[in-house]
Amino acid sequence: MAQTKGTARARTTKLKSFNPCTGETLTEIRANTAGEVADFVTAARKVAPEWAAIPPAGRARMLKEVRHSIYDHMDDIVETVSAECGKPRTEALTHDVLPTVLALLYYERTAAKHLRSKRVGGVVGPALGIAAHVDWRPFGVVGCITPWNYPFFLAFMAIAPALFAGNTVVLKPSEVTPQVGERIREVLEPLPAGVATVIQGGARAGAALIDAPCDKLCFVGSPATGRKIAQGAAKHLTPVVMELGGQDAAIVCDDTDMDVTTSGVLWSAFFNAGQTCSSIERVYVTQTNASEFREQLLAKLARLRQGYGDVDVGSLTFKPQLETVERHVKDAVAKGATVLAGGNGSKSGDGTLFSPPTVIEGVNSDMDV
Repeated sequence: MAQTKGTARARTTKLKSFNPCTGETLTEIRANTAGEVADFVTAARKVAPEWAAIPPAGRARMLKEVRHSIYDHMDDIVETVSAECGKPRTEALTHDVLPTVLALLYYERTAAKHLRSKRVGGVVGPALGIAAHVDWRPFGVVGCITPWNYPFFLAFMAIAPALFAGNTVVLKPSEVTPQVGERIREVLEPLPAGVATVIQGGARAGAALIDAPCDKLCFVGSPATGRKIAQGAAKHLTPVVMELGGQDAAIVCDDTDMDVTTSGVLWSAFFNAGQTCSSIERVYVTQTNASEFREQLLAKLARLRQGYGDVDVGSLTFKPQLETVERHVKDAVAKGATVLAGGNGSKSGDGTLFSPPTVIEGVNSDMDV
């Protein structure tokens, strides 16, 4: 993708690492230019045949060292995820780091089995004097663009299957959490040069990765960005796999265990401050249970501690997210909804991005929320 020298490069020189719970800038990290991104993809393509030639069991042994590197850097990773995302350290550990370790362990143990050549047509083939097999071949270079809400785990969910399958990868983590991207770079160091590369940058770096082009793309993020990536990939006929956002509902029936249900809905709605593609955003409750559900949910919500560190709920991660929440709540109230808890009570002027866990009643499909 063409760039105008000077202005475009100046705008993408530095990415700010920001703590949304304190409002402080943690550090600045240099963004890669479009030319550098293209060079990284070229380097990944050069080493791709060597990586693909290693048997699956051999790749698994090498990727085991990445898992061990995560163990070695565990405290730093948890602290970085917590600081850049604004989530409690417990959530950073249990939702970002430990699932990554378990996923890598699973692939180590199963990759060779799943990638084994398979004979098909066992009945018809011999009768016709022929034999057929399914063999799994790597694409080559897989470009991965991953989000900020689970910046460590979702990055590995994109790159790990590709690496175990014999592809080289070029990863662009979110520009909102660039320091987590640096932690990912560190734990990938045991792999041969060019096999797994981390680039830093925003939309221009992502566009450069798409235009390199790669042999396959993986994207985790919003539907709006997903549409743009699909359009860019279509120019090169690059296959794309995507995992996009959703709006998920809970349905509470008459025979529910109300204590278990209200606890489950509360957790699913507000873990990671609600910034999860599978979090509960709407709850439909039968009229019989409505009063009891409301009473228990609000009582449990009132006990949650919001803040930074050893708390239950952290902050939102970046400013556009806070603006969206505030706009949705304001629109719902203007159209007749009732705020039962929370609402637009975020702090203003101190640089933090706290937004109180909010429950709204009387919502209809005319409202943005």
